[in-house]
This record gives sequence, structure tokens and C-alpha cells, in this order.
Amino acid sequence: MSSALSWLLALLKVVVVLFVLGIAKVILRTNPDLAIPVLGTATILFLLWYFAPQIKRFLNNE
Repeated sequence: MSSALSWLLALLKVVVVLFVLGIAKVILRTNPDLAIPVLGTATILFLLWYFAPQIKRFLNNE
């Protein structure tokens, strides 16, 4: 059960990355001035979400 949930979480992360890249592609074509802040914010939020377990573990060890 645990391995199935980890595969599901990995698949969800891949889908989120593809979704963000799709949004970035559309925004780059329609409004390039807005694309960089939106993509930067999405990247930061994704990285925080992706590394949240490691960050939480690091902060709890101190």
C-alpha cells in the first residue's frame, strides 16, 4: 500500500510539472512580460511542495 501511494505521489508531481509548463507556454505566447513572474512563482511553490518532507525532517532534527 505504501509503495502504491509513493508511486501515486510521484505521478502527481509529474502531472503538476507538466501542467505548470503548459501554463508557462501559453503565458509566454500571450503575455511575455507576465510569464517570468508567474513561472518563477510556480517554480518556487513547486520546489517547496516537492521538498517539503525533507525540509520538515531537517527542521525537526534541530
